Amino acid sequence: MPTQSSSTATPYTPPLEMLQAAETMLAQATPEDLAIADKLYMAYGGVTGGRSAVTGAELPEFEICRPLVKAGWLASVREARALLGQSATLRIDTTDLDTRLAEFKAEVEEVVNGPEGRTDPFLMGISEIASATRDLAEATKSVGGDEEPVANLIESVTKALNERVRALATPPAESTATA
Repeated sequence: MPTQSSSTATPYTPPLEMLQAAETMLAQATPEDLAIADKLYMAYGGVTGGRSAVTGAELPEFEICRPLVKAGWLASVREARALLGQSATLRIDTTDLDTRLAEFKAEVEEVVNGPEGRTDPFLMGISEIASATRDLAEATKSVGGDEEPVANLIESVTKALNERVRALATPPAESTATA
């Protein structure tokens, strides 16, 4: 079984061309790619206890790593994207999601408010509320909560669902029971 390398090993000095290529790669990188490289580096550190698996030295934060190390993790991000068949930058098109959420909101309002615009507390049951809540959670996760119009729409539908839950949880008034 191989033993860990000793601390008396000669330090590695990469060729100047390699260092320059790393600097160029980092200068041309998108903020998104660098953020993903940082996350991958942190995931590696999570597995190794925050230490180098080769030397056992404590890993520095990604931001203060040498450019060659950062460029290596950036290359990993790019290779993973190529293997997964994804584009250079990941973008979420929320147009379809906006339309679907608007349609969903209209459906919920029609069910909750009825055709005359008044609330009918017996038209929507707990299973429908749970289903709608799951749909909202999924939509929020897909959008990431960054899109203000979508977030406002989700908030509006969530308020309608909360009102419905309160109506279901509130016992009928005594005056209605005796009338």
